[in-house]
Amino acid sequence: MSSAPEVWLRGPIPAISAYLQPVAHSLMQCRQEVLATVRGLTEAELWSRPASAASVAFHVRHALGSLDRLTTYARGEQLSSDQLEHMEREGESGTGPTTGDELVAAFEAAVERALAQLRAVPETDLLAAREVGRARLPSTVLGLLVHAAEHTQRHVGQLVTTARIVRGIGLMGSSDPLHGVTLQMMLEHLVAAYGWDGLGRTIDLRCFTNDPSIKSSLTFLRKTPWARAKVEALYVKSVRTAR
Repeated sequence: MSSAPEVWLRGPIPAISAYLQPVAHSLMQCRQEVLATVRGLTEAELWSRPASAASVAFHVRHALGSLDRLTTYARGEQLSSDQLEHMEREGESGTGPTTGDELVAAFEAAVERALAQLRAVPETDLLAAREVGRARLPSTVLGLLVHAAEHTQRHVGQLVTTARIVRGIGLMGSSDPLHGVTLQMMLEHLVAAYGWDGLGRTIDLRCFTNDPSIKSSLTFLRKTPWARAKVEALYVKSVRTAR
């Protein structure tokens, strides 16, 4: 274990405003913790959802995606179609960074982009008004950058905790049928087992009955926790019945 002090105790980061030093320190600490945590996990552990909690991989992808989105708003820009698509797919493996090395590289790149932006922000712009989201909610450059650091650190803390739980499960062996299973895996299993017609009769959702597809169903289920819970329950029942 490193004996070096946490980043905020290592002195100021060159070329960054004193007002933004806490933001930079927080992001650099997050980068260090993601590197130390994620590279020690297998791909199955990265995507495991103990007790249906969000996976380590989701937290990494959501943290880096949110950091990118919040710094975009801080520049006075609205989100691109690529950013919106990334947001919809953050919890799914198979698209974007998936392995430990890929997740770490993507997170490090996001932090580097954010640090470069911090270096470029004039202090006179920190209180400049900015708008957030389609509703154009009010904020400021400083408000967005502080929230970007706080939000990133929150999810990194969650992924560190989840990684400890997942490692413990791996050592003991898991009886959880959802362990290491992504939503896409569950949905593909259920479609193979029931077909779209049978799935729609069993769980009455429009995404299963109205021109259904894996992509459209995943989009809906990711945004609708109660519907996702029904899918997870049916998947567990299906797997246990098969046994």
